[in-house]
Amino acid sequence: MRTSTFRQRLVSSISALAAGLVVASTAGAAWAAEVADALDALSRDTVVSERVSLKALGITTPISLAGIDARYDVYLPIPADVPLQSPNLSLDARYLRGDGGRTTFVVYLDGSAVSARSFRSDEGNAGLDIGVDSAARPGGFVRLGLAWSSSVARELCEEARTIGDILEVSPDTYLDYSYDASAVTTISSAWTALRQDVSLLIANGTLDRRSYDTAWRLGLALERAGKRVQITKLPAVGDTIDLNGIVVPQGLRTVPAFAALVGEGRHTIASEAEIGALLLLGPPSLRPRVAVSDDALSSQIKTAIDALGSQVLQVDPEAQEGFSALIRSRGKLEADQAHEVALSHLSGRPVIVVEPDAGAAAAGLFDTLWRATAQAQRLIVNQVQPPVIGGNIVPLGDLTGAAGNIDLLDRGQWSASIDLASALADGKVPDEINLQVSAAPGATDTRPVVSVFFNDYLLGASRLDAHGQPERIKVRVPDYALLPRNVVRVDFRRQPSSNHCRETPSSFPAAVLPDSYLTLGPAPAARDFVGLLPRLSGGASLFVPEQWLSRPAETLSTIIHIADAGGVSPERARIEFAAAAVTPTEPFIAFDTAVKGSSDIVQVDGDRLILSDRGGRVFYDVAGLRDVAVVRSATGVAGSPPGLIYQSIGQQTLQVAEPFRLSRGNLAVLGPRGVLVHVDTNAPVVDKDAASPLDTIAQFKPEDLTGVARERPALFWGVLGVVVALFLIVLLRARRARRRSDQRQ
Repeated sequence: MRTSTFRQRLVSSISALAAGLVVASTAGAAWAAEVADALDALSRDTVVSERVSLKALGITTPISLAGIDARYDVYLPIPADVPLQSPNLSLDARYLRGDGGRTTFVVYLDGSAVSARSFRSDEGNAGLDIGVDSAARPGGFVRLGLAWSSSVARELCEEARTIGDILEVSPDTYLDYSYDASAVTTISSAWTALRQDVSLLIANGTLDRRSYDTAWRLGLALERAGKRVQITKLPAVGDTIDLNGIVVPQGLRTVPAFAALVGEGRHTIASEAEIGALLLLGPPSLRPRVAVSDDALSSQIKTAIDALGSQVLQVDPEAQEGFSALIRSRGKLEADQAHEVALSHLSGRPVIVVEPDAGAAAAGLFDTLWRATAQAQRLIVNQVQPPVIGGNIVPLGDLTGAAGNIDLLDRGQWSASIDLASALADGKVPDEINLQVSAAPGATDTRPVVSVFFNDYLLGASRLDAHGQPERIKVRVPDYALLPRNVVRVDFRRQPSSNHCRETPSSFPAAVLPDSYLTLGPAPAARDFVGLLPRLSGGASLFVPEQWLSRPAETLSTIIHIADAGGVSPERARIEFAAAAVTPTEPFIAFDTAVKGSSDIVQVDGDRLILSDRGGRVFYDVAGLRDVAVVRSATGVAGSPPGLIYQSIGQQTLQVAEPFRLSRGNLAVLGPRGVLVHVDTNAPVVDKDAASPLDTIAQFKPEDLTGVARERPALFWGVLGVVVALFLIVLLRARRARRRSDQRQ
């Protein structure tokens, strides 16, 4: 009886164990199948979703439209020649109607009207959501046109313009769209697919010199193209990351590296496999668009991917093929030849990969002139530079590509950009603007007015005869208006006419003709930023401390922003890593590096900053400073080249978040958002300890000329007249110098 019972229990236990093994085997097979399916789905997921807002494009204040006929165009960047998926424009706008009358708001997309509305309330919401055509656009942008019309009809057609009828478009207006990353097949189209904020990927740890050199050149080329560059180093074990925004497929959560990334908040990376999982998933903090593919970065990526692959195969030994397919589509940087620039994919997004020895040529390739020629997935770039304009005459058509034709009802503008670093060399700067313009006759005898601006400085204006024939306008460009990147703007204004309401006001054409040109002249003396910047646009030297190589994520952004403000050419400049004081042989920028022969108007001691004028008088002495740095122009000793000297204050390298300009003076204190204050220390200083010219003249005794007066009276009165004239000249100059000194005190 007992034997029978024991046998029954034994059989039941064996059956239960067998059933458990079957269940475990089935569960293991199911897990393995889930991993394989998830890998396959992730490898085929190549859809990239983007949002482009006006704020991201640099439009940080509302666009305000007012008047009879106000228009504004915005170019929203998208990948060129790539079809869009579910594009939608969300327009955030409001209106005010304080003057009543009739108001009309028309929205255009790529030149076609898609919405037209009239408003009757005193104020309200003018926003709307508009579906956008999904067709590919060769130009790489969606053109958003805004038109606002407001008029108040009164008897006898008195003044009908309004100031209280206004439409404001918020910077929060945005375009949402998606696209298939596999449709981006050329380096050129990958460039157009870049976001406004671009992540530049480098290896973690200390960079070698070639990679560091290439990284700053690429960053500067991106900044020159209007992008904002963020230097991103590959994560390392022990780094802390943000898990928010990371989506881990359910089927991959049985793999330990993927499972560790599930959740929210901060997470410390515990293994190389987790880095591999991050590379494949593409979290918001690690979505590079440009990468410097040196041996260190390639090795670090391979190590992370191999470690992840080992974990995946432990869970599912049959997942090798699916994992390899995933790596090909989402986890490989493929530039491996000298001087190569290639298109690759990482985290499911297109990435422009640059070899370390291709930095200068790649920066030239991404210049506006040559960018469209990159119609391939892989290029060997040996040398690419913008053509330097020779001579002293520069046709404006060479800078803009076309002349400007405008239909004028009330006001119209035409502009051209001049980049000293990429277009001009040999220390030359714009000296004179010679415009050829023409305008058709209008409906009244009131002549149109054309105004010429250079970097928003009004340099000249004239009334046009408006007879349809070319008319010449010539203006000088003063030194104070020069910047590394300059904008010439021609503003046309015409008086609209309605002939006592019997006619509708009509527009009449005006044009800036192709034979308009700039005359170049020598740069001003390099005593301040205005005179120095044109000299940095040619071949300049960048002196960087050797220890900065160990902190590339912090220091590269400093070099990029200072070089951008200085107008340095990313193609022609060269970098040197210094361990001691340097002696420049050409225009230069020195970063936390002593320059032999430079003046000591700036002294830094830890977090203490001391500033003095060229006479040695201290006018600023403050300790305890944080998040500031100082940059100054330096002419050095006689015969030495001019340059910029950048000095950090405190232990941390200043991180400048936005581009800035060095526009006046010879010294600037910088903060996280750019220039905090400009200072000119080159003003005349009176040395109170030295003998004054007036004192020298005061020691002169008239009786010393007694003998001369007796013997040669004509000579006496001649000499006396000269002495009196010299006395008056010196007196005037001394008074002027003392007045300037008192004003600065």
